[in-house]
Parts: sequence; structure tokens; C-alpha cells
Amino acid sequence: MSDVYLGTAFWGWRVAPEVCFELLDTFYAAGFRYVDTATNYPIDKQPKHFRLAENLLQEWIRAHGVRDLRICQKVGSLNNTGGPEHLLNPSFLLLNAAYYRNKFGSNLHCLMWHWDKRKDEEAIAKSLEVAAGLVAEGLAAGFSGLEHPAIHASHWFELEVSLPEDRADDFSRPYLQLKHNLFQSAYGHYAPFHGRARFIAYGITAGGLKFGESQMKTLRARGGQPQKFRRQLDSLQQHLAKAFPGQNFTFHELGMIYASFLPGLSGLLLGASNTAQLEHSLSFWQGREREHDRKIYEALLAWKKSEGL
Repeated sequence: MSDVYLGTAFWGWRVAPEVCFELLDTFYAAGFRYVDTATNYPIDKQPKHFRLAENLLQEWIRAHGVRDLRICQKVGSLNNTGGPEHLLNPSFLLLNAAYYRNKFGSNLHCLMWHWDKRKDEEAIAKSLEVAAGLVAEGLAAGFSGLEHPAIHASHWFELEVSLPEDRADDFSRPYLQLKHNLFQSAYGHYAPFHGRARFIAYGITAGGLKFGESQMKTLRARGGQPQKFRRQLDSLQQHLAKAFPGQNFTFHELGMIYASFLPGLSGLLLGASNTAQLEHSLSFWQGREREHDRKIYEALLAWKKSEGL
């Protein structure tokens, strides 16, 4: 099975600091180590909250003396306003690598580019050379939100880098975050990386969709319109009731099952907002029976086909 990542996109905004620490306590105690964060988390477009999520993570690490987390740190954003202000040139990447090595120490696992919209091949190639050098020094490399993935893939896999055997996998199979759920997937967009990347799926609940009547606060916070999905959610419940009588599923559970069959999947990113939610997700993930999940996955594919999704 793939790893589970603890997401931090709402930390300090919709998830209060004390709850963030409780989530980390629960996640760590259960034996999980991967945590995903970014300079511009929480994503509330409040300039004063720039780096807030990662600072909360640092505070917890220092308080507990933890040294064995595997943090994936996304960089590139220069502020928290939601605008296009990004920087990913070689010197900026090196500055970030030094900054986060100092900030997180041995807990830093991966430095990941965030929202690279460039199409300048020369500029991208120079940045990739720096990233490859960081891999040689012990960091994993990763990408999230690439607008032109073919450029990155062609240059990355053409690089000639001499690496120790234990570092080769971090170069030959970089991490790549992508949105993947029953209603939307960026998997096709990243075709140049198929079979050559460790995919981390996020957005598995399509922004916080739920069965039944609910406020769907997460989706609304992101500007979504949950009423647009009501008919399809009802249709999905009816479809599953016929296929698996007597079994009940939450939309989040189905999202985890559906994402778990993504080719090349390395991890699922969970954006839990309270410990009960996180405990349920971790228990559900650890207790899966693969062949039964495959039957559910096939039923989900049949439903998507019937809905033209």
C-alpha cells in the first residue's frame, strides 16, 4: 500500500493551532511520518499568514524533539495573496534548500516546486540541474502544479547525474503531486511522467464533498458550489447500494479507494480538520482488503462511465 501524508493547507486558518498539534500527535503516534506543507499555507490569501502552517509544524517538532518526520516542503510562492508571484530560479532554490534544512533538520525529506508556470526551457533546465544536485546531497525532488510538464520531464530525465545507489530512486522517480478524484484528475496532464514518477494524490474528496445534506464548509471555503454535485452524489449512492447491499460508504472513503488504484501512486494526502476524522481515515486505510477494494473501484468506474465522467 502507498503512504499517507498529513496535509497542512488549512492549518492556522480553518484548523486552529491547538488542533494542528493534536493532529500531529495522532498521526505520529500511529506510526506515520509523511507531512506535506508549503510556504503559502494556509491558503487563505492573508499575507500575515505566509509560512504559518510550516511554522506550526516547526513548533511541534521542537517541542517533541522529533527527528524522523519525512516533510515534503513546497516552495515557489513569494506571498500568500493567491497571485502569480512565484520564483523558482537556481539561486532561489538553493536559498530555500538551506533555509529548510536549517528549519527542519533531518525531518526534511523533499523539496518540491510549487506552481511552475514557466515554459522557458533554458530557465527550467538550469533549475532542474540545481534540483538534481540537491538530490545528490540527500534531498528528494518533487513537483506540484506544473503547467508544462513535458518540458520538465524531457530535461529531468536527460540529465546525467552520478548518484550513490541509495539516492538513485529519488532522481529516477521524482515525487509529483496531482489532483485526483471521482470528478476531476490531472493524471492525463502528467502523461510525460507516467511510469517515471511517484504520484501523490490530493483533493481526493473533490474539495470536501459529502453524501447527504451538509454544509460542505471546505468546498465553500474554496469558492466551490456543492449544489452542483448533489444529483451525482445521490446517483452514486444509489449505484453502490445496488452493487454492495448492506454496505455504507462515506465519500471520503470512496475517494481513498479510488485514488489508491492510480498507476504509480506513492501516497495519499489527507486534509483532516480534526483528530476523529484523521483517526477514522488512518484506521480505514490500514484495514483495507485489496481485492474487495478492487471490486469497489470497478463499480466506481462503471458509475463514472454511466455519468459520462
